[in-house]
Amino acid sequence: MLKYIFAHVRRKIGTTLCMILVALLISASFCVLERLKHSERENYERMYRSIPVTVSVSDLTGRKTAHVDLPSWAVDVFLPGGRLLPGTLDQYVVDVRAKTVWRICDYQRINGEDVSFETLVGINTVEAEDQLLKNNGGSVTWFEGYDDSVLSGTDPVCLLPQDMLPDTGEDTIVSIGVSKVESGEEGSYTIKRQIELKVVGTYSAKDRNLYLPYRQAEGIWTLLDKTKEFTADFVKMTLRDNDLLEEFREASLYWFAKPDIRAVQVPWGRMDHEFYPFALAIDDSKLIAAGDLLNKSMLINSICRQILFAVSAGVGFLVGFLMIRSRQREIILMRAMGTPTVQVFGSFALEQMVFVLVGILLGGLPFRWQPLNQLILFGAVYAVGLCLALVIFLRKNLMSTMKEEE
Repeated sequence: MLKYIFAHVRRKIGTTLCMILVALLISASFCVLERLKHSERENYERMYRSIPVTVSVSDLTGRKTAHVDLPSWAVDVFLPGGRLLPGTLDQYVVDVRAKTVWRICDYQRINGEDVSFETLVGINTVEAEDQLLKNNGGSVTWFEGYDDSVLSGTDPVCLLPQDMLPDTGEDTIVSIGVSKVESGEEGSYTIKRQIELKVVGTYSAKDRNLYLPYRQAEGIWTLLDKTKEFTADFVKMTLRDNDLLEEFREASLYWFAKPDIRAVQVPWGRMDHEFYPFALAIDDSKLIAAGDLLNKSMLINSICRQILFAVSAGVGFLVGFLMIRSRQREIILMRAMGTPTVQVFGSFALEQMVFVLVGILLGGLPFRWQPLNQLILFGAVYAVGLCLALVIFLRKNLMSTMKEEE
């Protein structure tokens, strides 16, 4: 039978090559789709880990994330070693940005000369203040031996506007006068204190603020009024590992409610609060969008595969039909000579499947025949279409086939 097939190949070399080429293209298409699927998944994995998921403490609606008067614990829970609070969340986040705006002081002086700042701003990193960022037109110049890390400590240091820096340069001292009223047996009396801050850098910006470490601002507030709680303007951060997003959501419920547009109060009973005072707004919209994009891509890929399988069956049927039409006399002769129908069917089916197998081997070679299961399924679907065409023709009796040929 194989000799017969090879003899036919020599006679119909063009037709044979076309059949092999069709099988090669279809099998290569399956392999390309598989490569695209893996590539899309790998891209998504890279994107999933690189897309920043931002987290902010907000009001209960989840909309207001600035000027929400956050108490110290709402910031400390995200900072390493924050007052040894139970269930801290610092292991889940990075780039924690906290800011407080402080205006109360008796006087402000630079090297003994009176000056006036618009506000005193406590920040734990330059990233916490938009106007200091380069992409917003700001810039910070640090003196030798200092950098952004000094803002996360408690040292009495500060940043001045560039145009306010005197000739003394790195020896500049800013003095802040603070006072508070105390009550005693003889009545009320005022305690005055002077806070000295060493200038460790300057910044270029339109506003004339005095920037100092967040913890230093908190300490000054404590000197002013121990009865009134120190509050932060905002605290924002980035999730350390996106794979821990759901774990972080669960852990954050110890401290914060889920955002609710209706601002429904949820019982809490911690930190002297009957209800949760704040929610945690987690912006994972880019992460969700990346997942949706992957799902759409996978759906399109799957649809293309289904179309290819349908085309494979159709091509198999068409090849079988055209082969029978072109070799009808040969089939009639074989049947007239008494060749069993099963043998006729088998010889033609085997011949075509040899061509398909060659096409699959050649088409899948550059891809190491992956996905092998789909290439096998392609061959099976193709065979079904081919066999269907053969069965339809070979079911006819010999006489009716000969009349059609006439």
